[in-house]
Amino acid sequence: MVKPVQSEVSEFCTRLTTLTADHVKDAGSLADAVRVLKREYLSQERLWASWGDYDRRQFERVCREQGVGYRSVPAT
Repeated sequence: MVKPVQSEVSEFCTRLTTLTADHVKDAGSLADAVRVLKREYLSQERLWASWGDYDRRQFERVCREQGVGYRSVPAT
């Protein structure tokens, strides 16, 4: 889980995912989550996939805005 920093969990998000503000109130930052992905799941050595290019671009944009190191390989 990643605690949002620019918005709150909306009713739409809750309907879509069942997540609520209580679920993320004690969650870590995006930087924490990326560190876990790199350290525990060796994400630099794995293929990243998303449902469409929107999700990948959104992830890259938010990482860039928050200064979180993330490197992706462009889609072919």
